[in-house]
Amino acid sequence: MARNLGEIRREEIVEAVLAVLVENGPGALSTRLVAEKVGMSKSSLYQHFDSLDDMLRAAAENLQQRMTETVRTATAYSESPREQFRRIAHQTPRLASLFSVFHMLETYLPLSRKEWFIELRVHKTEMERHMQDISQKMIDQGQARSDLTAEEIVCIGTGLFREFIITWQFVNPTPQEDMEREVERMWSLFMKVIAPIGKTGSDTAGSRD
Repeated sequence: MARNLGEIRREEIVEAVLAVLVENGPGALSTRLVAEKVGMSKSSLYQHFDSLDDMLRAAAENLQQRMTETVRTATAYSESPREQFRRIAHQTPRLASLFSVFHMLETYLPLSRKEWFIELRVHKTEMERHMQDISQKMIDQGQARSDLTAEEIVCIGTGLFREFIITWQFVNPTPQEDMEREVERMWSLFMKVIAPIGKTGSDTAGSRD
């Protein structure tokens, strides 16, 4: 079914909110910057949303949908848990950067009691649980070290990618094509760390199931 112009404009505004948060930081978020980013007047924004908080709610819901879709497409892509984890890992920088700015918003806005912010945290927890389930399957199928727990594997991956995300987003912004190469490098390093005893990282990182 074709979307109407109002739906398209709402989606553009949500993307503009996310872009302002990532590019300018939560402290700079304003209807003026959102309007400039999407190319419309401030008054036009309020034809689609009642308030800036309403825009943030929609942006949070958008991020929730992205997290759900990332897991869904990864599990549909391959039966191999390693390849499922790999697919999620390649989406992690963007998702984590978006979630991090929402987390930092707590410094500027009283989010802790907002229902949509609580729901966003719940979705993040659910995604981490899915990654632990995939990690356990990697262990069971000999694709990861049996002396590690599923939670430890997720923590290792999260730690490695967190450093990359901080550098990519805040210290040394990286072009998209370079980012993809860096994600692949981080993936190879991750697989070397969790490779089963007696296997090298290339034995696990390079294969496709």
